[in-house]
Amino acid sequence: KTKGPSVVGMVLLAFGLPILIFIGNLILAEYVLFGFIVDERIKLFFSFLEAFAVTAVFVQLIKIFTRKPVNTENKLNRGI
Repeated sequence: KTKGPSVVGMVLLAFGLPILIFIGNLILAEYVLFGFIVDERIKLFFSFLEAFAVTAVFVQLIKIFTRKPVNTENKLNRGI
C-alpha cells in the first residue's frame, strides 16, 4: 500500500532478465560445444565463461540504456 511508482519492472530487468540470459547462454554454449569438446569439465568451463561474458555485456547494456540523464544545470548557472 505504498505510494509511488511500481518497481517490479526495474527489479525484473535488473535481476530476472540477467539470470535468464545466463541460463539460456549456458544451455546454448553446451549445445554448440557438444561436437567440438569431448571432456565434460572443459566444456562446462568454457560454457560458463561464455555465458558469464555475454551476461556481463548484457548487464552493462542495461546500465547504459536505463541511465537517467544528469542535470548539469544548477541555480548558479541560471543567472548568467
